[in-house]
Amino acid sequence: MAASDASSDYRMTGSAQPAVATQSGAAPAVTTLKKKRGRPRNNGPNGSVDTPISAEPISSAAPSHDVSMKVLSLAQQGSQSICILSANGVISRVTLCQTDTCGGTSTFEGRYDILTFTGSFVHSETGGMRNLSGAMSVSLISPEGRVIGGQIDGQLVAASPVQIVVGCILPEN
Repeated sequence: MAASDASSDYRMTGSAQPAVATQSGAAPAVTTLKKKRGRPRNNGPNGSVDTPISAEPISSAAPSHDVSMKVLSLAQQGSQSICILSANGVISRVTLCQTDTCGGTSTFEGRYDILTFTGSFVHSETGGMRNLSGAMSVSLISPEGRVIGGQIDGQLVAASPVQIVVGCILPEN
């Protein structure tokens, strides 16, 4: 059939819904196809849903508490590894590792909003000994617009309640 013949013999019916081509003279037939939305489920062999990562908010630190110690204590509980996904709040004091000062540290005091807070802690076992390795980094901004950041090498003291979202990576059984 030529392209010019197609326009006279077939026509599309319907509007916003998916339409079915019908031949001229036949009653128009419109079928509604329900499209599945989103990502497919990750079902296990027995129909259970696998969830190896769970994100849980931790309303971690009240003012004057050390945020980094709160995250570290969470990492030391159980056998799950953790990944810091995001955080918000205000910091009053932070000690950062400074590579330009020959391996030294710098401590900053004042009111700093958290721009980014990242890090991870992974459990491993070597020769029957459980090890925890990881680090945390932070970027902060002062009310004047000065940005500081680096690897945390000491305290990260909260000036306001700090909320952290952590992904827990569960070990396989």
